[in-house]
Order: sequence, then structure tokens, then C-alpha cells
Amino acid sequence: MDGEKTDIRVCVQMLPASDGTPLYTETVLPRAEGRFPTVLRRTPYRGRPEAPSPADYANDEFVRAGYAVVIQHVRGRNGSGGECIPYRDEGSDSMDLIRHVRAMPHYNGELFLSGTSYTASVWLCAMGGDLYDVRAAAFNVQTDRMYYRNYFNGCVRSFCGAEWVFSMVKEQHGRIAGDEAYVRPYRDIPLRALGTHIPYLSDALTHDSDDGFWRGISSQNAAEKMSFPVLFVDGWFDFYTYGMCSMWERLDPEIRKKSCFIMGPYSHSTAPDPNSIYPLPGAGYPGNRTLLWFEHIRKGEPFPCGRVGCFNYYSLGAGEWRISDPGAGLSPAPGRAAADRLYLTPSGGLGRRRPAAGRLSYTYDPEDPPEGFRCDRIYEGPAPGSEPGVLSFVSRPFAEDRDYFGPVSVSLDVASDCPDTAFYAKFYLVEDGRSYGIAECVASLSWALGGAAYEPGSTARVRMKTHLMAFRVKKGCAVRVDIASSGAPFVPHPNVAGKWSEAASSAVANNTVITGNSCITLFREPAGRPEAE
Repeated sequence: MDGEKTDIRVCVQMLPASDGTPLYTETVLPRAEGRFPTVLRRTPYRGRPEAPSPADYANDEFVRAGYAVVIQHVRGRNGSGGECIPYRDEGSDSMDLIRHVRAMPHYNGELFLSGTSYTASVWLCAMGGDLYDVRAAAFNVQTDRMYYRNYFNGCVRSFCGAEWVFSMVKEQHGRIAGDEAYVRPYRDIPLRALGTHIPYLSDALTHDSDDGFWRGISSQNAAEKMSFPVLFVDGWFDFYTYGMCSMWERLDPEIRKKSCFIMGPYSHSTAPDPNSIYPLPGAGYPGNRTLLWFEHIRKGEPFPCGRVGCFNYYSLGAGEWRISDPGAGLSPAPGRAAADRLYLTPSGGLGRRRPAAGRLSYTYDPEDPPEGFRCDRIYEGPAPGSEPGVLSFVSRPFAEDRDYFGPVSVSLDVASDCPDTAFYAKFYLVEDGRSYGIAECVASLSWALGGAAYEPGSTARVRMKTHLMAFRVKKGCAVRVDIASSGAPFVPHPNVAGKWSEAASSAVANNTVITGNSCITLFREPAGRPEAE
């Protein structure tokens, strides 16, 4: 299979998993003879080529740099046998592949793991295995605690990734029903879509607390088990941001000193949005970050994409990359971090003085939620007060530049005429009269009350916060927060008590925000944070 202008070799094998399931695997060698460091990838997304050839890999940067590359299709996908059930077999199948590679004649004793999103999960599921020869890994936009990808303060995100699960299992189930599957009760989405309940998704739709089901997923607490340097890459607008920041803080301190975290103005693509109307950087880094990371580990070459041992992040508004203190945590120290508190006022402002008590109400219909609420990228939001079912609060222009680092904390005194509901907050930077949404959070009343029953009409306090953010409010600019009861990607709360997935119907809620103590808190960035080189 040698090409005319290359000595790259490609070998296709059906390697057996420990239970005998054949898994389609391509091994790509940079030349005919020798032993090579080996990059491992396992994926459900790559189609099976009819006859892979050296020409297909002639421009692969890892192969050109002298690495062997092994690519395996996960079970039940494309060329591999067996049944695809997300997460169930990935830990054992990943270890089986590693054992096969160790026996290959090209292997030089150095393994490198690479993955993005689910292709990172396959390796997170294997942490704690016998990984003595893994030199380094690069994991993008993925967490080891899947509960926090699907649930947030008692509210559910994107039907627990149902569309993604359906795409994973479609080869086994054939036709998948469309929108008609998404009717209440939502616990039966898989049954309506596929004609049967399926593992993982059916459980995810009913396990809305962080219980044994989630802790039983084999990727759980992978960060604590990592024994090699890792490069994390994530974005402020990715749904895994909270979980990835948690992973960084849970790494063994000695491993973290050798690792690196890059948090950019990205969504799940780990690249700036070229269509963004808000100023963002270009590519930001030279070359292939993962390859540069592996070369740094193997050869001691400088890593040009971020400072090793640090959290490297892009500050929105400031328009620059910055570096955290190596020993500092990512969450503001309670009671010690400098903070600015802005109170929601009855007139729709955000002020530094506590205002008089007032009541601002809106109607929330789960079957007709507000439009325009999403936060998977920077976008220009609607004008304040222009959407029914949404309360907008805007600060005065800031008198000076102010840099912030930390979650936006939201504390609301609220009331509702329903036995349960949700409150959603969207945070914006306001420049030249245009509002740019950058962060969000949501919480149900039952979650805020610790599971206690809510008495309709009574006052309750909801405390919630966005994930970590870094941003600058420029002199002459302002901030804005919108309060509603629903926002993408969260599934609209039905306004009834009990499990969200069990509710057979919904109710219309009249919800109220009570001013006086309701406020947001912005944590100031520590002074002296260096810019990235």
C-alpha cells in the first residue's frame, strides 16, 4: 500500500476487545522501518474508508513529525462490531487497544492520548488502568463528571444530550422519530424515538440528582487518577466549562505543575467563532497545539501555546490572554476576594446602593418560552425590555476599566404562584448600546430550597452562579442581567412539583422578583495577573 511519493504505511486490522468484539483499527506508520512514539485515538465519528491508503495520511502532522498514529472506531460504530452504548465499554476497550499496541513491532514504549469531546471520554473512562507508558495526553472540551454536563441546579440541559445519543446508536436502531418524540413525559423520549428504552439515555433522563448512576460512569473522577501531564483546552462558551475547571483543580498538584490549561473564547469547537460580532482573537496559537504539547513532553521543547503549570485564559473585553497564579485556585476565596455588588432596582437598573423593596412580575409559559436566549457563543442580545417574560436590569456606565475573574453570582428574592418553577439569569457586557451575552445560570425553586416544598405566594431566596468567567468592563460601558424562567440550552421547567421527566403536563406561572436584597456579585481579577507571552 505504499504511495508513490511517501513511505508511509497503513495497516487495517479488526482487533478483538476482551469479550471478542472486533474493533476496526487503522495503524499509520511514518516509514517502513523503526519504532515510534504512538498517538492513540478512539472515535465514533470517523467514517470507515473503503481502502485507506498512505495518501490519506500524507498531510497528517503527527505522522510527518515521526509519530505512529493508531485510530480505532468504538464498538457499534462505522467499521467496528458490537453494540454502541455510550460510556459502557469505553474503559475496557481503551485498555484492550493499549495492550494490542504494546505488542506491535513498531512501538517504542511511548504512548500519547488524544481526544476531543467524546473522543476524550473514551480515555477518561480508562483512567486508573495500567497506563505506565503514557507520556502525556491532550483532552479538549470534556469533563469526567457527566452529571454536570446534563444537570444544573435542578434544571436539565438539552434533554441529557438525547440528539447526540440518537446519533450514536442510529446504526443499530434505524429510523429515529423527530420532534414528535419530544413530548411529555420526557422520560419516554427514547421509547418514542426508537421504540425501546436504551441504556444511558433512559437512565440519564430519570436520574436528576448526582447519585450512584452518575458516579458509576467509568470516567468519574478521572482527574484524580491521572499520572501524566495533560493539556486541557476549553472555551468560555462550552457546556463542559464548569466540569473542566473542576478537573484542573482536582489534578494531583505535582501533575498540575507539569500540565497546562488553555481557556479561550471558544464554544465546543475550541476555535474562535469567525462570525462573532464581538472582537475576538485570531487563531491565537501557532500550529497544532496537541502536537506541540507532545513535542514539549518528549523533547523538552518550549510549549508556545501557554505557560505550563498555569491556567491560561482569554479575558473578554480586555482582548488579551492572561495567566493565573500557579498555586491559586480558580474560584474566588469566600470573604477574601474583592467584589462589586450590584443591586436590582425597581426601575430596571443595577446600582451599588441597596434599593427600596419592589416587586417586578412576569408570566412564564413553558410551552411558549422566551426567544433569543442562548450562550454557546458571543452574540448580540435583544434590546432590554423587548421580550415578554423577561426582566432586564442595566448598570450605569463604569467610571473606569474594571477586570473581573470568577463566576457571576446571582442572589434573588422571588415568589411564584406555582409549587415549583425556575429562575434563569443571563449576563451581558454592554458596549456602545449593544448587549453581548457571555454567561448564564439557572436554578429551580426546589433546588434552591434544598428539596423542601415551596408554598406558592411565599418569598424564597434563589442563589446561583455562572461558571468561571474572565472579562473587562471598559470605562463608559455597562453590564446587564436579564431574569426569566427559561433559556437555551435548558429544557423549560414545567412549573409543577416533582421530577421534571415525570411531568405529564405543564402550568403557566406568574413569577416575581423582589428588589431590595436581590443582586449580582462580580469578583475582581487579582492585581498583577501577567499577560501571556
